[in-house]
Amino acid sequence: MAHESPLLLRSLPASEATVIRYAALCCLALGTFAVGTEGFMIAAILPEIAADLAVSLQVTGLLVTVFAITYALSAPILTALTGRFGRRKLLVLCMAAFACANLVAAMAASYDFLLGARIMLALTAGLYVPNANALASAITPVQWRGRALAVVNGGFSGAVALGVPLGALLCSRTNWRMPFVGVAILAGAACLGLLVGVPRDAATQLPAASLRERLKLLRNPVAFPALLVTTLWALGGYTMYTYIAPYLGQAARLDGARVGLVLFLWGVCAFVGLFLGGWPTTGSAQTVSSRSRCHSWPQPCSHSRWRLGACLLTKRWSRSSSP
Repeated sequence: MAHESPLLLRSLPASEATVIRYAALCCLALGTFAVGTEGFMIAAILPEIAADLAVSLQVTGLLVTVFAITYALSAPILTALTGRFGRRKLLVLCMAAFACANLVAAMAASYDFLLGARIMLALTAGLYVPNANALASAITPVQWRGRALAVVNGGFSGAVALGVPLGALLCSRTNWRMPFVGVAILAGAACLGLLVGVPRDAATQLPAASLRERLKLLRNPVAFPALLVTTLWALGGYTMYTYIAPYLGQAARLDGARVGLVLFLWGVCAFVGLFLGGWPTTGSAQTVSSRSRCHSWPQPCSHSRWRLGACLLTKRWSRSSSP
């Protein structure tokens, strides 16, 4: 059964409620922007980390691998375990912990220390993102949820387009530690924004899918191929992305801010595709069950039933609730 917007928003005039919703969505997007910046900027500063910590690029790349595995495994487990927590409070705590983990990474004196910090970052990020999407769905009328989710997850594409290039520029002007400090400041701002911009009653009683319900998807003959295709797509795309800075350095002799420019162009294209994809998703929202809505990026950019269905099923794996 779909959950409508919080009682506070339903009691307000339509125009005022819309302003509050968009303010809340922007605060949630600021959080995903911080998460995306930290998650993607590691590719831009990988050579600097390897040189400073005296490890090979291959070993330094494990910072990405460990982060990804921790994120993938912890997200469904932690969201199921924290299902009874109020979403607003949980998101604030996640952002606060994420900011602290970035400061820990910035102070890392060794590779092992930094690896531990990346695990902390993955745990907090994996808890924040699905809950942010669940809250965005809960405070938005069903016919606008596709666009609302595009706004929240636009933080990821915005991070690649703006956050990562700025991180690369900051690293080239200072050192690889300062981008982590910058993300910590950004996460602190997101934490403050969540406290101020998200209504206190927002999705306080939002139920969460259990871990058993999530695992059932693996036995679904339609869901499993979709999950497999998405996994292979991500492996192909992000394996290359992880080593894009050293590759550009060797193949095109680009480094520092020029690598950031390449990532900026990458992010702009992803950003445009995300919001173009939000429109057909919104148009199909009334015909899609609330228990199988797509809440993460990229949004489907075609009216094709097969593509829409595959996206909905793959994203359902990590959702933290059923608004």
